[in-house]
Amino acid sequence: MFKQLVIISVLIVFVVQFSSGKKNIQLLQVQNFKTEAIGFGLVRFSVINMRKTFAHNSELLSQAVMGTPVKILKDSNDWTLIQTPDKYIGWVTSLSIISMSADQMQHWKRAERMMFIAQEGSVYSDTLKTGYVSDLVMSSIVVRLNVENNWTEVQLPDGRKGFTENKQLVSFSQWAKQVSPDGEKLSSLARQFMGIPYLWGGASTKFFDCSGFVKTLYFMQGLILDRNASSQFLQGLPVDMAQKFSYLKQGDLLFFGYLSKGKPHPTHVGMYIGNMTFIHESDWVHVNSLDPDQPDYSKYYVGRLLGVRRFIFIGNEKYKIINNNWYF
Repeated sequence: MFKQLVIISVLIVFVVQFSSGKKNIQLLQVQNFKTEAIGFGLVRFSVINMRKTFAHNSELLSQAVMGTPVKILKDSNDWTLIQTPDKYIGWVTSLSIISMSADQMQHWKRAERMMFIAQEGSVYSDTLKTGYVSDLVMSSIVVRLNVENNWTEVQLPDGRKGFTENKQLVSFSQWAKQVSPDGEKLSSLARQFMGIPYLWGGASTKFFDCSGFVKTLYFMQGLILDRNASSQFLQGLPVDMAQKFSYLKQGDLLFFGYLSKGKPHPTHVGMYIGNMTFIHESDWVHVNSLDPDQPDYSKYYVGRLLGVRRFIFIGNEKYKIINNNWYF
């Protein structure tokens, strides 16, 4: 069993990480508790909701997708407090997590895992699609059992079995070893999500919030970003803004917000996709321009630009999924 003492004495968890020599303090609001982490688990369904407290009407903090490994911190009746690989903490319904021992988690890591790479899809009971087992979203992780022509038989985290199309799956281990963030690929992927509506706490291809959107983009390019815009702002490599917008490269994250006592407070994030444009999740995924002569220019966001952070650089190995012991 995973042994870690978790102590929370107020309604804020201070998760302190170090990035480029700076403390990265992430504020996570959860209920008071004091306990040892009690195990591991996998997300059971295509998307599950992480909430501030153990109630369905509690604030949605984030989401996790099928096959995401989690650490279980506490059980309370029908609710479980979990931590995800981006270090975020929230309450989920207990039925949405499959509990595992440390040995079982190691067995899962050694299994022939497959990652779903389409925006959305389905697992069927047979290759004729006569029955439906589950839906899938991008970055869902399942285990491969057999291959039948254009279909792969897979096993879901809770043991359910079914078939999905080969072309929508990649070997998770091989992908993680080979993938590397690329500006053009990030921009192309981002455009696939145009029009997806906003949801506070959304972090799946069903719904996004602003930081959940860019976090998903970078996950699919092999990097695990922090969950919130304020933490991502501290996590990335600062980019010199002295030359206005000529310094920007595709994949750079643009942070917007306000200054308080001279300190930046990011409240929104988008991604630069070239030609003086950025894509972001604000009501829906769409593109705005930094150029005042363009019709999609956003004076509001340009006026609130706080800074730019780059994640495509030599030395980002610490963020790579292949180097993350939650997955490998």
